[in-house]
Amino acid sequence: MRRRMLKCKESKLRQIDRLSFSIYPVDIMVINLLTVVISQGLALKGDRGFALAFLLVLVLSVCFSFITYRLVEVQGISLGKNIIKKL
Repeated sequence: MRRRMLKCKESKLRQIDRLSFSIYPVDIMVINLLTVVISQGLALKGDRGFALAFLLVLVLSVCFSFITYRLVEVQGISLGKNIIKKL
């Protein structure tokens, strides 16, 4: 049972690790987007506002990072492998 729990934790950590490179450029875009949206009228004040903004950035960054991982990174890795085979 302990090994099963370790495998589960390891697989979740590996998923986060795969997305970590995509998170770097995406989180800046998400923060900039939310800054514009918040400044247009969504009033987030105090600790609750900060917590909500933090959760929004976290969730949106992970979602967009998953998309960019699938559409950009996986395709780029595949292309690189094909190029190396041809060399």
